[in-house]
Amino acid sequence: MQSTVVPNRNSMLLTIAWTIACIHKADILAYGAHTGDHYIYPDTRPDYLNAINLSLRMGSKDCRQENLNLIAPFINWDKSAIIQEGAKLGVPFELTWTCYEGGETHCGLCGACSERKKAFALAKISDPIVYRD
Repeated sequence: MQSTVVPNRNSMLLTIAWTIACIHKADILAYGAHTGDHYIYPDTRPDYLNAINLSLRMGSKDCRQENLNLIAPFINWDKSAIIQEGAKLGVPFELTWTCYEGGETHCGLCGACSERKKAFALAKISDPIVYRD
């Protein structure tokens, strides 16, 4: 998974999303950081969330809803807990994409596919994705 680390990836994407949220006078901006990624991706950790939220708010004072906040509702959840909650909510998992390899179907071998398979197994929920391998 180390090869998938892109420095400041979430900072760049969140800055763009925050700008759009400001334009649309949104109250909340959420991103999908979760505890399973904390060990390798520094921009999924609680201290990062607090720092980027403050930075985004300070950088857009007077240009946004006063109460606009960045949240990460799953920041303390692991992937299997997220899958269990998604199943309760009827998330169409067959429409989700995880694979880093690209192509028509999930490879089934990359780190992301491996983590997905493991999370579905731990959640005791059948993964509807068809993998190449």
